[in-house]
Amino acid sequence: MYITLATHNDSTQYWLSKVCHSYTVIARDNSEKKTTGGSPISQLSDDAGTDATESTDAGPARELTPVRFTDLIDLYTRPRQFFSGHLNIGATKILLPVIWVLGISAQLDRVDTEIMRHEMDQTRASWTIIEPLITESWIAFWAFCLLVGIFSGALVYWIGGWWYRMRLYWSGANRDIDKQLPRYVYCWSSLILALPYVLLTIGFTFAFPNYLAAYNSDEMFSLVLIIMMFWSVGVSFVGATENFSLTKWKARLWFLILPTVFYLFALGLVMFLMAFLS
Repeated sequence: MYITLATHNDSTQYWLSKVCHSYTVIARDNSEKKTTGGSPISQLSDDAGTDATESTDAGPARELTPVRFTDLIDLYTRPRQFFSGHLNIGATKILLPVIWVLGISAQLDRVDTEIMRHEMDQTRASWTIIEPLITESWIAFWAFCLLVGIFSGALVYWIGGWWYRMRLYWSGANRDIDKQLPRYVYCWSSLILALPYVLLTIGFTFAFPNYLAAYNSDEMFSLVLIIMMFWSVGVSFVGATENFSLTKWKARLWFLILPTVFYLFALGLVMFLMAFLS
């Protein structure tokens, strides 16, 4: 038992250190590169050890502008404009809330998965204890999502950003690209799905007595999330091609074709399971 507890504590400390390191890296990188953002010009800034700014031979460097609400509209409607390199998409003030939303969205997805497992009589022992509290009380539900979302957001930033960077390499990107820029692009493109997911759940808070009732409701809101899910694939592709020099067919494969196939498979599996449970 002592060995088991020691192993668990070591694992917990490891992931806590990863979470703290992720947020520390974000703050440190942005304090060192206050004028950098989603521009290809900033790709070599970390390796070169100098601040990166957008500049040309014809004039002085110009600072990147902060992300505003109107820019969020561009993210959803004109992603090529959003990722054109004029915005500071890595600014700590705006990036940390984005990461938190991604973490909350991940926890919403986790709750849905656990509810589905419960319906299939495959509930995990650890979830059995907290499931009634989370699914039957909005206060407990949001406390769980908001608090755990901090940790899961850091893991999304760390692991998801790493996977995004690997796909860039496989698409022909140079190995010496800025390691943080892929994480920034990944986070913003993932916000396409995560933000509507969170906002819809906030709306459910006022429309249903608890989350379980909202989950069991037959609403058309799920169609919105499905549309956003596939649109996020396109936005991710735009973000990759706008910020990095890639081989076209490889970029289409890793950022359009394979993600679309994966989502179609996952969607088909969920629909099959729902039909089976009904």
